[in-house]
Amino acid sequence: MVRIDYYLSRIVHLGSAAVLASAVLAPYMFQDGTLRNPMVMPIAAVLAGFSGLYNAGAVKPSRMGNQALPWRIITYGVKVAAFLAMTPLLNKVLEGEAIHHFRLGATVVSLMAASYARYYREEHSFVAKQALN
Repeated sequence: MVRIDYYLSRIVHLGSAAVLASAVLAPYMFQDGTLRNPMVMPIAAVLAGFSGLYNAGAVKPSRMGNQALPWRIITYGVKVAAFLAMTPLLNKVLEGEAIHHFRLGATVVSLMAASYARYYREEHSFVAKQALN
């Protein structure tokens, strides 16, 4: 069982670090509310996608036994949803302020689900390791 205090602590830690990093990077990335270079988001999306898929495989979910499928669904679901929501593809579906609100919501949900997936993996990987011994 995931302890709620650990889960909330991770969300607060990652969320506050993301806000601080955004505040530091914003002057270099944005000018008058628009991206200085329009290629920043597509490049970041590709890098995040590939590194995320690599990291998801690197944790070796096959060691979780029958708990691997739920972990994969959460992990890859977060990655696909975040990719679709945080790239320029969303501009083709939504307009104006709705884009910003949707991206904020998708970011918060992704952060929460990713934090849960981490603890889920750790709990079930530990159980799987104990079964092997």
